[in-house]
Amino acid sequence: MAKNLKWTEEELILALNLYLRRSRRVPRKTSWEAKELSSILNHLPIRSNPEREENFRTPDSVALKIENIKAKDPFFEQQRLEKLKIGMSKGGEGVVNLWRKYDGRIDEVSRDAEAILEKYRGNFIESLPVGRDDIPLKLGREYAEGARKLSVQFLIDRDRNLIRNKKLETLNRTGRLDCEVCGFNFYHHYGEIGRYFAECHHLLPIANGESTNTLADLAILCSNCHSMIHASKPPFSVAELRRIVHQNRREKNM
Repeated sequence: MAKNLKWTEEELILALNLYLRRSRRVPRKTSWEAKELSSILNHLPIRSNPEREENFRTPDSVALKIENIKAKDPFFEQQRLEKLKIGMSKGGEGVVNLWRKYDGRIDEVSRDAEAILEKYRGNFIESLPVGRDDIPLKLGREYAEGARKLSVQFLIDRDRNLIRNKKLETLNRTGRLDCEVCGFNFYHHYGEIGRYFAECHHLLPIANGESTNTLADLAILCSNCHSMIHASKPPFSVAELRRIVHQNRREKNM
């Protein structure tokens, strides 16, 4: 079956590049990024036409391979030692060799990926799905908004006193409401209007069902980090996202 064909090194480099571009997050199989990479891989002249069946390098298989890449990421070695679930348990020899290839020079991945794309650009450029940056702007268009619509939906019950008391406890203990991931402080950045502003993140997702929580079950986060922590399914842990932020800062300062 085509879906079981071994991934070539060039295919793996393109997948690794997408993984790193997404700050070590696996794209959803329904995302435009997974669909775009699927289309690129299907138009690379690496495989013969008989091999390129309907189910070849689908967005599902792209997302799964990036899960494999994440499973072997040396950056998450500590998490694996702690027996936390990080990616898939198997990555394959090609994935292992890929990480060995870029050991100590991870910054070269994007350059190599761009060289691969340039090498084969004529094979797929006309076949790529329309992406976010390809949407033509219609500057004169008017958009209708503001109409009132009746919506019936279930809401997750939250105890606002828990959020309030978490902030008060943190202020009493530290005198600050710093983000536990990046250190951002709304009061220092915006002045008085940000004195008591911060967001509280449930370490155990309340979307999983009814539970009883204490102040220790919440983390103080800025709005950006709170959004990013939920960008992964399941959500990143606070420690995992903190390591990603610190790693990115170190790489930018190199």
